[in-house]
Amino acid sequence: MRVVEPITLTIPERNNLEKIVKSRSASARLIERSRMVLLASQGLNNIEIGEQLGTDPVKVGRWRKRFPRFKMHFTPTSSSWLNMVERFFRDLTMQSVRRGVFRSVSELIAAIEEHIAAHNANPKPFIWTAKASDILEKVTRARSKLQNVQSA
Repeated sequence: MRVVEPITLTIPERNNLEKIVKSRSASARLIERSRMVLLASQGLNNIEIGEQLGTDPVKVGRWRKRFPRFKMHFTPTSSSWLNMVERFFRDLTMQSVRRGVFRSVSELIAAIEEHIAAHNANPKPFIWTAKASDILEKVTRARSKLQNVQSA
């Protein structure tokens, strides 16, 4: 049997994957893949992961081959602009895409453009409430904690 390299995860990456696994809104495929990564990070091989998840070990191997450079990107909750973008796409999905019936791609595109036009008809500016000094202080604290974790 071939030895497979375990996936190395940082603490924020592990926490993010564990949140996905516990999530009620994440897709089943995302949850399964997150479980695969968590088990692989524990050093389990494809057969052991397949047995624990009740899936084919070949599927686990194919996923590992397909994503050999799998990387999680930690996004701090303080990144307000990204949160606003995510909220916009959530609203688009919930209000226009999920409720619609589309017989063609052009109908879907038209629905998305209609949603954007309605959204832009009544624009609301994003008002930044955080002080720059508070943000820089958080960055400094996070950097020192990260250095402590990496040196340990």
